[in-house]
Amino acid sequence: MKITINKRTYIKETVDIDLPYYYKQNIFLDYSDTEVYGRIDEKEHISISITTDNTGEYTRIQWEKKDTDWNSLGCYLEQKYKSNKETFIKIKYLAVNIIV
Repeated sequence: MKITINKRTYIKETVDIDLPYYYKQNIFLDYSDTEVYGRIDEKEHISISITTDNTGEYTRIQWEKKDTDWNSLGCYLEQKYKSNKETFIKIKYLAVNIIV
């Protein structure tokens, strides 16, 4: 029997970026939307995830601070995820105000 399977091929690539690097990713699901904002520098990676339900209510806020792992963060270095410092700061204050 012959079947078709998908295989991933990883390619090492050298990229030139300015640090700190800011990104934003939208994850749309049936009953909720999550926006992930991040700041990456040489030593640490901070991400803030804000989830809203289909009525716009905030249902979850997650704040993570980890050591930078370029192997897992490389996907955010594409132009479609690029963000800026002003947006990250605005979201940081929004997250703090929602929690408080």
